[in-house]
Amino acid sequence: MVQLYVLALVIGGVTGLIFHILFNKGTIMLPVKRKKGFFLGFLADILFGATAAALFVSLFIPENMLKDMRMVIGYCILAGLSSQSFLLSRALNTERERVASLHNISKQIV
Repeated sequence: MVQLYVLALVIGGVTGLIFHILFNKGTIMLPVKRKKGFFLGFLADILFGATAAALFVSLFIPENMLKDMRMVIGYCILAGLSSQSFLLSRALNTERERVASLHNISKQIV
């Protein structure tokens, strides 16, 4: 059972890393300390993918289906990709807030 969770963590993490590389056009963004906090870079994608895959295996796959490794691997990849959509929605909301604040500033200037 522990091997299954380790497999889920590895598959989810690799999925997160691959998505990070594809999203950033072939580059890996390293972790950086900033004024307002810490930017995790590629580690955030790996952690989210691995966590999502492990949670999906533990919560949503029945024990009688855990012996079918092809299905478990497929679900781990799917869970890793779905965690990336969460990160993308957060980035999109941040960008929308930035654009709205710039729009408000431009209204105040004019």
